[in-house]
Amino acid sequence: GVAILLLLLMRVVWRFGATSLLRFPRRTKDAWFLLTTLVATALGTSVGLFLSDTLGDSPRLQPLVEQWPNVLLLALPVAAGTMLVRMVHSAETAALFAVLVSLVTGFQAHGDLGFAIYALVGSLTAAVGAARVTQRGTLLRAGLRVGLANSVVAVALLLLGNHFSPLVGILAVSLALLSGALCGVLVSGLAPLVESVFSYTTAIKLLELANREQSLLRDLELRAPGTYHHS
Repeated sequence: GVAILLLLLMRVVWRFGATSLLRFPRRTKDAWFLLTTLVATALGTSVGLFLSDTLGDSPRLQPLVEQWPNVLLLALPVAAGTMLVRMVHSAETAALFAVLVSLVTGFQAHGDLGFAIYALVGSLTAAVGAARVTQRGTLLRAGLRVGLANSVVAVALLLLGNHFSPLVGILAVSLALLSGALCGVLVSGLAPLVESVFSYTTAIKLLELANREQSLLRDLELRAPGTYHHS
């Protein structure tokens, strides 16, 4: 059922983006990249659901989980997918992906609308943070912003659910911050893999290629200084 929904949603969003947005990617490799990222996020959410159920049965966490059944899901780095998409595609594409992945993960979390909103806010914040990535540290700072946004949403959901208590609040905010940190770390590690597998050239890759320590650039500077400086 999840697979059918994933494919249907992906098809509808792809069709809308390809016909309505000028900066939406239309190549086959782009479709495979978006689909791979979406499926990987959905699989990661499934693993997170399994782990949260397992950890929720522990004596220390069970009283807190009883107050908010899905509190452990706040640690899931759902926004990492959107951050990765924004690194290689336009803001419009990242926004569509954020909506799509939030719907899917909310459905996986037993139809939890609050978690879907949590995922959407974090994903859009990740898209803003990853708009101009010129160094790896930018992704970590973007992850910090995601964590802060997630924390605000977590507190709001606690108040809306009328199950606010100091311990649950501390746990929720801690997990929200952890989610943001995981997003920054994951995308930093996955970015080179995405660049290699899908042949994307990011701003970070261009800066690495423009490093004067590259042997080709040093050779060019010695043999053809005019061409080097023009380049």
